[in-house]
Amino acid sequence: MLLFISILTLNTSHAYLEGDLFADATQKQKDAPKLVSADAGFHNNLGNVYFSRGLLDDAVREYKEALRIKPDLVEARYNLGNAYAKKGLLDNAIAEYKEALRIEPDYADVHNNLGTAYYNKGLLDDAIRELKEALRAKPHDGKAHYNLGNAYFGKGLLEEAIQEFKEALMIKPDDVQAHNNLGVAYSKRGFLDDAINESKESLRISPDDGDACYNLGCFYSLQGKTKESLEYLRRAIELDSKNRETARIDADFQNLRNDPQFRQLLGLD
Repeated sequence: MLLFISILTLNTSHAYLEGDLFADATQKQKDAPKLVSADAGFHNNLGNVYFSRGLLDDAVREYKEALRIKPDLVEARYNLGNAYAKKGLLDNAIAEYKEALRIEPDYADVHNNLGTAYYNKGLLDDAIRELKEALRAKPHDGKAHYNLGNAYFGKGLLEEAIQEFKEALMIKPDDVQAHNNLGVAYSKRGFLDDAINESKESLRISPDDGDACYNLGCFYSLQGKTKESLEYLRRAIELDSKNRETARIDADFQNLRNDPQFRQLLGLD
């Protein structure tokens, strides 16, 4: 049971000066409240600040106010969709992303995030369609390649998934999640040496990556390399004790079930 990172990546690029904006907001509200209330861009940017601070309800309120003033402000539609997605309100997010695309059909980041929302609802064909659209509009978007790889993996299209993870890594070579998931995809194809190389690359970039340690334990177990498997499994458990429970029921460690060190490590004796 390899640890595949199935969380897709939203594109959320906000351009503003956070500290200045809050100060500006206070002053504007004192000096010209009517002007502020009619400034859609101001409300959109204030929503971005709230979003960046995790104040999602406040962000939603500001984005809605921006759209009340200017319904076709595509950035506010996009940002409102992102806030809904962060809150787990995927149907609301999808509706806002679709409206943003009605206004600006080639908005690559919106296609990416709409694809992400579809993926999180289990609608993989819709996700793939939107992620392909994102890449048509913005071919060198590493996040979209990574997300498309996840969607292909979810459908069992391993060759396609491998290609997309490779594309993501050509754009961003230090993407730990892409290395991890490429390794898992390789393992599913039976390419264990390649899988090991990808997980080791994850650890080179992020030495405390528990998922990579766990997966290396699995890969080495499948190769019959007990010493190496136990070494990485031990590290994985040290980094996250939940990995002990996962390993107890993981078929990838079946050939180690009777090994005394394995049993001691998992507390089976």
